[in-house]
Amino acid sequence: MTMRTPLIASLLLLSACPTPPEEEVVEPDPTPVPIELETLSYELTDTAGSADEGNGTEQVWDVMRFHHAVPMRIHAVEAMWRIRSSHDKQGHLALIPDEGFNFYDHLREAPYAEWLVDPIKDNDRVWQRFDLDEPVELAHPGLVYVGQLYRGEEGQPSLSIDEEGSVDPYMSALVNEGDYQAPRIRTYIDREPNQGFEYVVRGGGDLMVRLLVEYFDHPAEPSWFHERHRLEEDERSGLPGSGAPSFGDCNGDGFDDSYVGSIHVNDGDATFTARSAEESGIDLGGGAGVWGDYNNDGNLDLFVARNDDQLYEGQGDCTFVNVTAASGIDDTQVFNNDPEWDPQNGIQRVHAPTPSAAFVDVNNDGLLDIQQANFMNFSTGDSTEDYLWINQGDGLFVNATDDVGMDQEHGNFGATGYAGRGVAISDYDNDGDPDIYISNYRLHANLHWRNENAGESFVDVGYAIGTRGYLVNGAYGHTIGSAFGDVDNDGDMDLFAANLAHPRFITFSDKSMFLRNELVETGEANFTEVRDEAGMIYQETDSSPVFLDYDNDGFLDLYYTTVYPARPSWLFRNNGDFTFTNITHHAGTWIYGGWGVAAADIDNDGDMDIHGSKLFVNDYPALGGWMKVTVVGSGEGATNTSGIGAKVRLTTEAGTQYREVQPSTGVGSQNSLTQHFGVGDAARASVEVEFPASGTVVDAGEADAGTWFVVHEDGTVSVR
Repeated sequence: MTMRTPLIASLLLLSACPTPPEEEVVEPDPTPVPIELETLSYELTDTAGSADEGNGTEQVWDVMRFHHAVPMRIHAVEAMWRIRSSHDKQGHLALIPDEGFNFYDHLREAPYAEWLVDPIKDNDRVWQRFDLDEPVELAHPGLVYVGQLYRGEEGQPSLSIDEEGSVDPYMSALVNEGDYQAPRIRTYIDREPNQGFEYVVRGGGDLMVRLLVEYFDHPAEPSWFHERHRLEEDERSGLPGSGAPSFGDCNGDGFDDSYVGSIHVNDGDATFTARSAEESGIDLGGGAGVWGDYNNDGNLDLFVARNDDQLYEGQGDCTFVNVTAASGIDDTQVFNNDPEWDPQNGIQRVHAPTPSAAFVDVNNDGLLDIQQANFMNFSTGDSTEDYLWINQGDGLFVNATDDVGMDQEHGNFGATGYAGRGVAISDYDNDGDPDIYISNYRLHANLHWRNENAGESFVDVGYAIGTRGYLVNGAYGHTIGSAFGDVDNDGDMDLFAANLAHPRFITFSDKSMFLRNELVETGEANFTEVRDEAGMIYQETDSSPVFLDYDNDGFLDLYYTTVYPARPSWLFRNNGDFTFTNITHHAGTWIYGGWGVAAADIDNDGDMDIHGSKLFVNDYPALGGWMKVTVVGSGEGATNTSGIGAKVRLTTEAGTQYREVQPSTGVGSQNSLTQHFGVGDAARASVEVEFPASGTVVDAGEADAGTWFVVHEDGTVSVR
């Protein structure tokens, strides 16, 4: 092959110098560079038998589970069979995807690859290699299975097993001793299920199988986030891990404090000091706290969602006074199946457990009301009604649930009420008043209450707009927590609803839903499911999501936890086109068996930190620039002083980002009320704030990246 010079360049060369001799072109070596493969295997000992054949006539899946901590490509499988002279049928081998990360369900109906193996006696207890036509690429840490289907046919050889079963090191580090630590799983698919669950046995000698793999995309060193939650042996930040983290600045010093069952005051240096009940006045703690200034005195108050919910009035110095009795808030309910109910002596009322709540000004009168998500009465199994409490402006709250039309008479299967887990507030239709989304568990439909006529009435529009879930055989899903955020920067709020979804019930139990709001595109606030297109991973026990821009590139990223031991939480980077990349192994944000989670810039260094069962301090090395906005309403008759419900828009040359000041996220959690924006490489940005009660729009002007605006409803703008 001869390289040719473009015509113009050739003429220039001819006019300047003699034509050089043609260079000899060396063809590339077609031999591919060999890839150095590593073996992924348990510690196998001598063979001691063969895989499980059940009763000899039944079908049995017998597999080994492998965990990989970094992405990998599987190039080949090696396996060893026990082959006897009586075997005259082909053996079976399969490489199988995980289904749900629950350590025993595998997607056997759709294997990555499978092979039928002739029963050649010379191959008895000899390692055989099976190369894949193309490597199977597993792009994020996870599970994969290798094993066989015994077809119940006499004459089929089975995989060999070794003398002693291994312990899965991943599981042994995260769960108590028991058969879950065993990597071998046998599923007897012909046997009668137990309450819908297949007959499964774990443990026994290891199957003689192993993988030849190529690891890639190794985690950054060090990881981008660092664990700083308090440990028994090390105070570190002083802030303990929590399943219900909530951020609020209860002393007005500009640093977010935290409620995690008790008050922890931010010392301003990325450390926190715990306040005892005597010091803080939080005499009945625990539960899940949410912040808001319900009496508009400029001090954040605290509502604690628990069995017997509590309301605390903030004094401005992170001390509180319990005002529950005076507030009138009492969510005791009648449960028809209560064994203590005695019609002869009157109806018994029992407190409804409240996993989540939110301050929200539903009628735009400048007074924060309270929405509860109530779960169920554990002693009876009855579901509950969620309550909406309207602030009267004198310290009293009135239950207006029935008055505004929040009818919850019938849940699924004829039940009364619902099993509420989470509350998410957003003006999803941009009509100027806040709407309410309730995440329901127990296969109940989620409720999406559209606010009509400034809080005079509510209509459940979940079915009509696509946020309710999917009805199959009378069931929806187990939604735990949900979160709104403008994922695609188009000016409307999208929704992620985290569902626990057992693989064996997946035909009628909803997976997590990622719902894109089509308001700006179509003029109608309908939602479209884009979970798969967005790149989400199906996992059995998704629980609580939070949106944050961890890398300050101007797009909201998604982090969500997963409940049940050993299930990892995931951090997804927003690619800017409503697709996401799982970058958890680089970020190091591993929470196993998590619940609630929240985000705030705890050290005011310009990036968002994450708090849940662990506290992760953000040290991402390639941060973009940032800006912050704190919103202050004028109080009663205008917007609440906390700014909850206000809309904040930040504009750079790259476009406009949209946020709402939200009072809750996921289950039992709350982000900082200060709005954090990543601005990428933009040097400057402009900010405007729309106040919901008055409709006032305050143009805060343009400023350099790194500016923290404080924007008041009266038009006052300052820089913190």
